[in-house]
Formats: sequence, structure tokens, C-alpha cells
Amino acid sequence: MALSVDATPPLTHTVKRGETLWSIAEHHLGSGNRYPEILKLNHELLRGKAQFLKPGWVLALPAGAQADGERATAANDREPSGYTVVKGDTLSEIAQEHLDDADAWPRIFEASRKLTQPDGRRLTDPDLILPGWHVLIPAAAGATPDLPTSPEPEQAEPTPQTAEPSPAGAVPSATATPTPVSATSPATSETAGAVPVAPSSAPAAPAPSASATVSTDVSSDDKPASEASDRDADALALWLLVGLTGAGGVLAAGLLAALRQRRRAQFRARRPGRTIQVPPPELVPVEKTVMTEGLAATPTLLAIDHALRLLAASGEDRLAPPPLLAVQLLPGEVAVQLVEPITLAHPWRPDPADGRRWLLATGAHEQESTARSAYPQLVSVGLDDDGATWLVNLEQLGTISLTGDPTYAADFTRYVAAEIAVNPWARQVQVDCVGIAPEAVPLDPARIRHHRLEDPAALDVAIAAARTTVDKCADHGVTAAAGRVEDLGGDVWESWLVLVNGALSSTPLDQLLAFVGKHPGRTGTAVVMVADTEPVRGLGVRLTGQGRVLIPSLGLELIANGLTPAEAQGCALLLAHADLLDDIQMPSDGDDGWREYCDAAGAIRDALVMPRDTDPKS
Repeated sequence: MALSVDATPPLTHTVKRGETLWSIAEHHLGSGNRYPEILKLNHELLRGKAQFLKPGWVLALPAGAQADGERATAANDREPSGYTVVKGDTLSEIAQEHLDDADAWPRIFEASRKLTQPDGRRLTDPDLILPGWHVLIPAAAGATPDLPTSPEPEQAEPTPQTAEPSPAGAVPSATATPTPVSATSPATSETAGAVPVAPSSAPAAPAPSASATVSTDVSSDDKPASEASDRDADALALWLLVGLTGAGGVLAAGLLAALRQRRRAQFRARRPGRTIQVPPPELVPVEKTVMTEGLAATPTLLAIDHALRLLAASGEDRLAPPPLLAVQLLPGEVAVQLVEPITLAHPWRPDPADGRRWLLATGAHEQESTARSAYPQLVSVGLDDDGATWLVNLEQLGTISLTGDPTYAADFTRYVAAEIAVNPWARQVQVDCVGIAPEAVPLDPARIRHHRLEDPAALDVAIAAARTTVDKCADHGVTAAAGRVEDLGGDVWESWLVLVNGALSSTPLDQLLAFVGKHPGRTGTAVVMVADTEPVRGLGVRLTGQGRVLIPSLGLELIANGLTPAEAQGCALLLAHADLLDDIQMPSDGDDGWREYCDAAGAIRDALVMPRDTDPKS
């Protein structure tokens, strides 16, 4: 007689806005670490990638999920769950969706006030929550549990240093406090910031930030909180350097190109049977960030470089590159904002709404250009609320005055100097940092120099270079951009960027500002006054205490790019380590079976090999 068995219906979960595979596994399976089980079970829907989930998707859950979920409920009564803010969210809407009561928003507000956000700030105003921030959703109606004031990620166990130490010396322990504008010299600032040590965590890409050294989690147990990008990310990685994410991906891609160039030299210099030096543990977070974020942003970097070269030769006058103000990176397109309406040649497409704006598909390479870039001082400045990265041409703007929050202004300036050091179109730019950003110097000491604020000769070379460029423009009847593209006169037309602490007030500075203002487009020089005082001396750019950058003349309000002293120091040390050409012994491949006789490259270990001239009878 056949026995009838009631079939248990398969367990499913309908995705809600803000949920992640981690949070779903935590709720139904009792642990976020079990998210790969859901990923594997829904391979066709997710295509094997823990990407940003879409609300409304129905996910199959592993057998036993309900029982595990009951156990998770007991844990959630004591511990709130995490939610990542998306554009348009309000605390009331989040409370309605997750607590079924819009008036319960104060519970979320109180639970999240002590939480350090990815950009280093905290939730202090219930009416101000930014995309990428995290809030805690109390799972029970009881009181919200206390959270640590400053959640600290677990530090990885340091391992003994086997390779030669970096020439810059030991890296101090991590700090998450950005350093405000100061007039310190490189010698006194070497230990101002520290490269964070990587804790164990699943990789991810967080929302962009201007000043946080390392993103921190929403809970105290090292669990990732949310997905923050459309790449293969399921959690907020604790090892990620936030300054290289979001719009900072342009810098990450430049650093990756510089690192690869150095690594190729290391491999060419190594002896047969040996390998290159491994970066010390302190630099692991930096290298992982550069690899993950830089790899994703490399096509974007190449698209920008191609667009700039093509733009220089696409104007109505082939000998006069169109004056460029800004660039916006759109999905599959590069949009350029010109100073005045100009007709560009194919494959550029006009924007019907603005005669100064032109679009280029990122795959439009039918007109490859080998011309030198006419816009070497184009740097990324931030991310708009639609996720588009913006870049501005500092040389075209002339004199820029950074006002507002001094810490964000210093981080922003440090980022600009770092991009100039690695952007492929900025190789002829010379940078003078006067009383600001000494941490950027090691990225390219040949082109970036730091001067003390009290140095009377700090601006002499920049002033002389600006005068020389103006004279060249007068001799050839062109702008600095045109002379640079054509290498007129058989000379390299240098571009000069001067970053000045706003506390400086001197006759040479007044002379330089007046000269740049008197000869727009012909000095090849841009001056950035950092944390400037009133009245501002140039185009006003404001950095807010919320990490946003406002450029009224361009109508831009963006999430500002920024690089902390620790992040800048870590990037510099990584490149410095890659400059070491001394090779090391190939590591072993284990001690089980045949591996005990070979190294990691498959070669027989030296201890088991005799020289060719060894007497076989001996």
C-alpha cells in the first residue's frame, strides 16, 4: 500500500527594497554567512553574482530555512538589522516598509544615531539621510540595543615581514580621523595617517565618500551591511579604501595602471626560479582596493583618455582645441561641456538641449587620435545623485577657491594631486603644493613638490613657467592648449598646478593670481586656494560638512571626492614597494605528497638539486 506524503511547498522570499543576500540569509537561515546557499539555489536568476537585488524578485530558499529563521528571530530581538539608504528614501518610508508603521521612524533614528557612516559622519538630522548611508531597523518592538560609539573592525593578525621593508619605513596603525588643512612639511607628516590593516570580510564596493579612511560596518560583529554597487558585491568590505570608490574609481584605475607598469619591471628584473617581493600585510587593503576598483574603472579611464584626444582634433579649427569646462561620464557615453557653442566633427553628437554639450559613445573608436592631450588638468571631482561622475578642467577655470569645511577641502585637494600623479593625460603637469598635501609627493616625486608655507621662493618656479608659456603663446599666436597638442616650437608645453594653503598671503602669490587672471588660457597654470578666507580669490567651490562639493558656476552639487592622509600614504607606499627590483626565493607549495619536493612554480627545491659539475660518484 502506497503511503501518501504531503509535499512541503518550496520556501521563497520576495525581495524588498534595500534587502541584500546577506540580510535575507541572516533572517531566514540564521546567519548572513550562508548567503552563498541562496546564491547557488537561484543561479539562473542571479547568474551566479550577488549583485544588487531588484525589489519583487522571488528567491528560492534552502530546505530548513523556516526553522533557521525562527532561530534568527530570537537573535534579531536583541540585534537590529541593517538597511542601506537609496536615493529618495526618508526615515518615514523606511519605517513604513520595514516596521509597517511610518510613525515608528524615531526608533530607526535613535538606533542609528551612534553609527559611523561610510563617509565618517553620523546621523544627526532625521530629515537628512544620504544614499549609501546605513540605518538600523529594530526587529522587535522593545528597546533598541546600545551600540558602540565608534565601531572598530577587527584587526588582522600581523604576520612576520619576510620581504625587504618599504623605503618609506614602517606603516603605523590605522586611524579614521581625517587631517585638516595645515602647513606641515613632509618630514613632520609622515605619520599623520596610517594605512588600515585589513580585517576578514567579504568584498564589496561602498557608496563614495570624501574623508573616511576605511568603511566601517553597521554592526559590531564584522558582518557586511549591504550591497553598494552593481558589481559583484554583496556586502560593505571593511578593507576597502573609500577614497578610491565611486567617482574615485578614476584614481583607482590610474593607480592600477601605474602599479602594473612597475610590476612588469619587477618581473623582467627577477632571476629565473625566483619571484617578486610580496607587499607587506599593511598594504593588503590598498592593493585589494586598487585591484578591484581599478579593474572595474579601467575602461572608463581609457574612454576619457580617448575622448580628450579626439576632442582636441574635432573642433572647427583643427589648430585650436575647443575650450573644455567639464566632462560627465554617462552609461555608455562621455559628455563634454564646452565654454562656448562649437560644432564638433563626427562621431560627436550634439545635445539638443545645450549647444555647448556634446556626446561621444564610449565604443566610438573609428577615429583613433594620437595627439597629445590638450586638457592635462582634467580631474574627477565627485558623483552626482544619479551616479554620474563629473570631471572639471582646472586649467580652464584658472584660479579656484576652496571654501567651507577645511577637512573635506584638504582631502579634496589631496585627491586632486593624486589623480594628476597617475592620470594618463596628465603626464606633463607639474604640481607645487604650498603648505598643503605633503602626502601626495611620494606618488610622483619627479613632478610633485611640497613647500613650507613660510618658504619665500615656493612660487618662483611656477611664476617663471607661467610667464614662459604666455611668451610662447604670443610668439605662435595660439592658446596653451593648441601649442601643447602640436608641440609648437619643438618644445614640450608644460602645464602647472599650484595648490596653496589659504592661510598664505604674500606678494608672489598675488603676482601669480593676477598673472593667471590677466592671461586666461595662455599661462598653462591653475591655482587652487585651499580653505580660502573671505573674500575668495577666484572661482568659488564650496566643500560642505556633509562631504558634498558645490560648484555654482557649473551648476553642480556632488558627493565630493577625497583622499585622507592615510589613504594617500598607503597608495604611495604600494607604488614604492612595486619599485623594488630585488627578487626573493620562490615560496614552497606545501609539504604533502609531491608538493614537498617542489616550490610554488613547480620547480624542484634547491635543497634537492646538485650543481651540474657534481661528480656522480661522490
